[in-house]
Amino acid sequence: MSSQEVLINVCDQVVERSSKILAQRSKSVAAKLITTKELKDLGRLIDILAAETFAMTGKVSLGTILAKSYDLHRKIVMLIMG
Repeated sequence: MSSQEVLINVCDQVVERSSKILAQRSKSVAAKLITTKELKDLGRLIDILAAETFAMTGKVSLGTILAKSYDLHRKIVMLIMG
């Protein structure tokens, strides 16, 4: 496995773990443990990691594509719902 593949795998794993954190936060007990600021910081970390991964490898991780797709879908739903 090349170092580029390792970097892409790391990016995918960070996105996967982040989505698990987000899922946990949706439960009322966990909402007190994981703040909105922490989620925003995590989102920024993922954006930086994805940009650096692309800059170093010329490839986009599948996890990043899925996360961006979900984020776009969420924003569209929020616009529709008001």
